[in-house]
Amino acid sequence: APIDTVHYPDLIDHKVGEQIIFPGAGFLEIAFTVARQYLKAENVLITSFEILKPLDLTNGESREVMTRVSPGSNTIEIFSRPRLSHVAWLLHCRGKIVHGNAAHEVNNPSAPTGGQTIPHEEIYRIADGSGLHYGPKFRLVQHVVMHDDKHMSVQLALPETYETPFALDPMRLDCSTHGLFTVFPELRAEERGVTYIPVRLDHAALYKPGTLPEKCYIEILVKSERSILANYFLYGPENELVAVLRGVRCQAVPVRRTASLESIALIELPQLFDGTIAGKTGVTATARDVLAKAQAMEAAPEETSSDEGTMLV
Repeated sequence: APIDTVHYPDLIDHKVGEQIIFPGAGFLEIAFTVARQYLKAENVLITSFEILKPLDLTNGESREVMTRVSPGSNTIEIFSRPRLSHVAWLLHCRGKIVHGNAAHEVNNPSAPTGGQTIPHEEIYRIADGSGLHYGPKFRLVQHVVMHDDKHMSVQLALPETYETPFALDPMRLDCSTHGLFTVFPELRAEERGVTYIPVRLDHAALYKPGTLPEKCYIEILVKSERSILANYFLYGPENELVAVLRGVRCQAVPVRRTASLESIALIELPQLFDGTIAGKTGVTATARDVLAKAQAMEAAPEETSSDEGTMLV
């Protein structure tokens, strides 16, 4: 099926740095949809899912997307290439698909009480500063409650309609992870010119296909300047568990292509050297005078004169 910003204009709002990037949540939605069709099951699991190559839609190019399932290993792979071309397919994602169990008891985490509330404006100010220039379709977070430095709850805006063609709406899934932005200042993402993008997840379980997430609880397992590892629990309008994503690893990638001129430019200015630089008085001299004096002293180190004045530099 073709994917581009003409057929799916909402994708224009998913901008990373200067590029329009197909969201990782979109790849996961493709995997869930194909897995449900292939396994003929409502509830499926995606495991060891890796995003190997981003899908860049910046130039408005239409990409043809193909999904392949290997029957022997239940390996799922997602490829793309320019539409109506005969070039080699580019592999974007790889993972495993297995049958799920809706009756499986999930250990729901208990969120700590209280915490600091981060409003919508501050969440997306942090995102912009870290190179994630999202448009309205990917700015659905109303607020985030930071219970502590590793646990947070995300509240999304209510949907206009609860009808959806997706197994797990990729825009709402993407926005459910935006609570992670609250730890970017701690990791100095803006100062380092990096942002964090998903590259792998260990386990994704879909329990309520077709249900739109409205809340998400995030449990950060490990965080460093290099990567963030976290679990995500998505809940629907009745507080029912919609999906669980475990072991999601987001890796730091540079988004600042060029440093500012002030940080790399060296400007040479001619200036007279004199003793006032050291907080003393002295005879004004140019750099050339200082060099000539030094060369003369080197050529005749034994010749000294008590009449010569002292030059302070």
